[in-house]
Amino acid sequence: MKDTLTISHFHGPWSEESLQEGDGNTAVATKSYLEGAVYRRSHRVIVLSNAFGDLVTTHFGVDPDKVRLVPGSVNTRRFALNTPRSDSRAALDLPPDRPILVTVRRLVNRMGLSSLIDAMRYVVAAVPDVLLCIAGQGPLKQSLQAQTEMLGLMRNIRFLGFVAEEALPHLFYAADINVVPTIALEGFGLVAAEAMATGTPSMVTPVGGLPEVVGGLSHNLIFSSTKATDMAEDLIGALTGAIELPAREDCREYIESRFNSRLMAVRTAEVYRELIEHATA
Repeated sequence: MKDTLTISHFHGPWSEESLQEGDGNTAVATKSYLEGAVYRRSHRVIVLSNAFGDLVTTHFGVDPDKVRLVPGSVNTRRFALNTPRSDSRAALDLPPDRPILVTVRRLVNRMGLSSLIDAMRYVVAAVPDVLLCIAGQGPLKQSLQAQTEMLGLMRNIRFLGFVAEEALPHLFYAADINVVPTIALEGFGLVAAEAMATGTPSMVTPVGGLPEVVGGLSHNLIFSSTKATDMAEDLIGALTGAIELPAREDCREYIESRFNSRLMAVRTAEVYRELIEHATA
């Protein structure tokens, strides 16, 4: 009897994420062994970005010929708001007349939120009315709030906590810039694409698959590095107009043409069809 055909969808290295969050060596090694065993025996491994394609081959020893790229996707209809942006701000109790940055992240180390808060010291000095809204929950909530208070940024940083799914499009739509400050292990960066589907440009760190999500539209959307000072410099440039960001309609059209959910379904089906045809040839 022929072996069962197996396709694995690689959305991130479980073991490396555990390492980032402080798990012990034994737990990390066990997770890595299990992951590698699953991926290496798969006939195809679907990855969200070229960056994660490189990771799955170098870290887990997967044959590059088995790897197929299927980028993440957005239900663009859900994020295609056309009401006044002021209505979304009002519904979320956000100020109508301040420049607003948004970041939607789990509050854990690899998301880079501490560096973003540090960057806000410089951003606020240049753009005093700016407001950063941090949406999400996680174990770093208290330490991030303490950092904000220590830096005297309570007027300029607001912790929103959990944001319901139905409110998320409005949060992105209300913002002037969506910020993705990840410092490690970002396979795609769905929030970058979701925000841009509402028309809000996403500025991202040059980590993992993030540059692949926004770089096809404008390299001005990619921070110089993950350093707080570099993020601050680029954000100041964007907020003051020294750095040109794509127009809102251009952001929407870009996501619709590259990352809408229909495309992901077609691309995924092609991988399964290709494997079946190869096996039965």
